[in-house]
Amino acid sequence: MRRTLLLALPAFFFFLAGCTDQPTSPDIDLMATFKNPPKPPRPTPKPANPEVSFSGSSKGKNFLILMDADGSNATAIYRTSFISHSSWSDQGTGTHEDPFVILVSQSGAAYQPLDKLEIATDGGAPEVTAVTTLSEDVYHHAVVRPGGSDFAAVHIDGQGVSHLVLGDMVSGDTIVLYQVGAEQQLWQPAWNVDGSELAFFEGERDPPRFVYVRIMDIMAPPGDPGRLQTALSFIWESWSPQNLSWARTANELILDLETLLYRIDLDAATPSLGEPIRDGRMAAWSSDDSKIVFQDDGRIWIGESSGGSATKLARGSRPDWMR
Repeated sequence: MRRTLLLALPAFFFFLAGCTDQPTSPDIDLMATFKNPPKPPRPTPKPANPEVSFSGSSKGKNFLILMDADGSNATAIYRTSFISHSSWSDQGTGTHEDPFVILVSQSGAAYQPLDKLEIATDGGAPEVTAVTTLSEDVYHHAVVRPGGSDFAAVHIDGQGVSHLVLGDMVSGDTIVLYQVGAEQQLWQPAWNVDGSELAFFEGERDPPRFVYVRIMDIMAPPGDPGRLQTALSFIWESWSPQNLSWARTANELILDLETLLYRIDLDAATPSLGEPIRDGRMAAWSSDDSKIVFQDDGRIWIGESSGGSATKLARGSRPDWMR
C-alpha cells in the first residue's frame, strides 16, 4: 500500500505544475469569451450606383447629395448655396475617363454660380473629379439637353427681365431664345426626350397670376408661327407653379401646384390638369417613366408615376433622376 502511494505522488505533483501560472500555454479566458462573443464581420457595402441627386444640409451647411434609387449610399459630394437645382446629363458612364456630368444652378435667393460637375464612381463611392464654373452670372433652373452638349436656363438681368437662354456645356456661352417684359416672368424649363422642344412656365409676377405652359420648338426658325405654342393656361391665386418635368419616353409633363402633382398628356386634344396624382412637389421621372422621385414635407420620396403609395428616402429638396 505504501509503495502504491509513493508511485502516485510524482504524477500528482506533475499535475499541480500544470495548474500554475507558468507560461506553458496561451491563456484563454473562457468566461470572457462567453460574455463578449466576437462581433461578426460587417457586410461589405454594395458599390454605389447613384441615380438621384438632391439638395440637402448638415450642421448648417448645404450640399449636393447623390444616392441610389433605394435611398442607400447617400453621399454629400459638393458644397452649394441654400437650395440649388441639379440636372443630370445623359452622357458618361461614371468612370474617371468618362465621368457622369451634373449641372448645378440657382433655385432660390441665395447665390449659386452655374457649375458643371464631373463625377466618378469607379472608386466605390461617388466623387467630384472636376468642377467647371460656366458662369458667375445668375442662371435659374438650368437643365442639360439630351445629348449633353447644351443647357437651357432662365436668366434674369439687372432690370428684372426674364430670358430663356440656350447655353454651351463647354464654354458657358448663351443665346436668348425668348424673353418677356418686366411685368412677366419665366421659370423652370424642361426638355422633351430628344431635345427638340422646351417646356417652361410664363406668368405674371403678382397674384392672381395668369400662367401659361409654353412649348417651344427650338428647331424652328425665329418668327415661325409654330415655334411657340401654349399647351395649357390657367389662373392661379396663390403660389406659382414650382416645377415642370418632361417624361423620358412619352409626350407628357408632370407639374406641381402648391403641394399637389399633376400629369399632363400633351397629345390629348385639349391638355388639362385633371386630377392630382399625389401630394408632392419638384418631381422628376425615372428613365422608363414608371416612377418619380419628388419632394414632400422636407423629404425625398419615390413612388409610382401613376400615384399610390410612396417610400421615404432622405431629408432634402429639389431631386433629379439620372437620365
